[in-house]
Amino acid sequence: MDLESRERNLLAAEDGLLGLYGEVESVDDALAIERELTDLRGQIETVQGRIQFLEDRATTSRIALGIQPVRGPATPEPALEPVRAVAAAWEASLAFLGTVAGAVISVVVFGWWLLPALVAASVWWRRRTRRASPAEGP
Repeated sequence: MDLESRERNLLAAEDGLLGLYGEVESVDDALAIERELTDLRGQIETVQGRIQFLEDRATTSRIALGIQPVRGPATPEPALEPVRAVAAAWEASLAFLGTVAGAVISVVVFGWWLLPALVAASVWWRRRTRRASPAEGP
């Protein structure tokens, strides 16, 4: 609304200057009115461009609406269900056994290189204990 009233005022001023332009008698006055008309025409075009921009913006505005369902209150679970408790315990025991089996398999697979060292240590230990024991007589 403010831009439209400004546009009306500028157009009225332009009409007034055009009326005076026809009544001038000197070249200096005609040049001064011409400068004022040029300035007014620039202001009018700026205001009209802004009005056009705002009108285009308003016609192409997008309105986004999001609709989400209303969730009802959650149904509380029963305090104790024996079947669910047994199933949870069973799953926990299987998970534990799986972890233990995985650890044993990992030790066997990644510890194979310790076997020669253990055999050598065992042989060394037996030889040492045989030498240290007293000899039995006939």
